[in-house]
Amino acid sequence: MNNKIIIQLINNNIEEIKKLINHFQNEQADLKSGFPLLESRLASLNKDIEILKLNLDNQNIDFTSNLIDTEINSDKQSKSPLEESEVHSTPKKASATEKNKSLSETNHIELGIQLIEPIKNNLDTAVSTLNDKLQASRKNNLQEKIQKSKLLDIQSAIGINDQFLFIRELFDNNTEDYKAAINYINNQSDCNKIISHFNKTKQWDNQKDTVIQFFDLIKRKFE
Repeated sequence: MNNKIIIQLINNNIEEIKKLINHFQNEQADLKSGFPLLESRLASLNKDIEILKLNLDNQNIDFTSNLIDTEINSDKQSKSPLEESEVHSTPKKASATEKNKSLSETNHIELGIQLIEPIKNNLDTAVSTLNDKLQASRKNNLQEKIQKSKLLDIQSAIGINDQFLFIRELFDNNTEDYKAAINYINNQSDCNKIISHFNKTKQWDNQKDTVIQFFDLIKRKFE
């Protein structure tokens, strides 16, 4: 591919990446949905840079090879057969002008790479920062979902059969006493305090299956 076209593609990718980064900095809500596009543009930029490097290296090799061939052919026309055989074994050195031209092209190659690499590194750093923000956002969203999934009302986790079981075996068939216990549990923020409260106010056998089941529900509220 022509170097001019590759450089234009690199420039287009850089401009689009800059626009995406600026957009995400102002609209972080779009970061999650737009991040794959940013990764794609960076991958395309890296690919174009590698192609440009390969082209420049190949052009430098071709230039040196053509230069040697040209000198050999030129010498053949002016030298004797004996001298021609010497040319095949020892190529003539390039002239000062040709050396300067080759050196100039090499300098341009190195300069082009030096200009491109900082841009690429800055973009990689920006994407890494955006990726960290995205990961933090995902973590916060997950923590928020976990927080919301906690049992806010213990009654919602008690089935109708278990409710009658608790009222009958733990609250002596006193429905109001059961409801008061549920309200107390929902309004407390310390699991150990709740269990300690029932151990003091109720004469329950903590080895009994119904008591264990009831305390497990209380613990679930704080998990």
